[in-house]
Amino acid sequence: MRKLVFLVFGLAGILAWADRVNEQPERTMEMEASAIADATAEWRAAAVDGDADRYIEYWAEDAVLAAPDLEPMLGKADITDFIHGVFNAISVVEVLENADPVVSGDIGYVWGTYVATYTSLDDGSETPDWGNHLFIWQRQLDGSWKLSFVTWNTKPEPTGQ
Repeated sequence: MRKLVFLVFGLAGILAWADRVNEQPERTMEMEASAIADATAEWRAAAVDGDADRYIEYWAEDAVLAAPDLEPMLGKADITDFIHGVFNAISVVEVLENADPVVSGDIGYVWGTYVATYTSLDDGSETPDWGNHLFIWQRQLDGSWKLSFVTWNTKPEPTGQ
């Protein structure tokens, strides 16, 4: 009988502990959208700072980077190699105009426009660029948001119309 009492109380204690461990504050879509907006700003700041390692931290392991005029890069390892090459060749100054993030479950996205200047670290030449972008974020098991898919398109030069 004594073993049964210990078993019952032990099981009750484990269940109570497990229930507390599983308690997480309810997150609203507004909170998730704000988290994505913050992650987007931090990720883009890493690009402007030229910090490739910090920039890469925001990518999911199975992410896709679909850059204009290039084959899609599949997975964080391919993206990392590409980004290190880019960050070793240019510096970036950019202005993003983002729409409010949209969240549905474990997926969220940010789209908007950008204006950027890329400066060669080799000779200092500058290349202006502007266009549209789409960043798709996916919530990870730990609750953080990581980039799942990124693409953009460069607009042609204005014709002065």
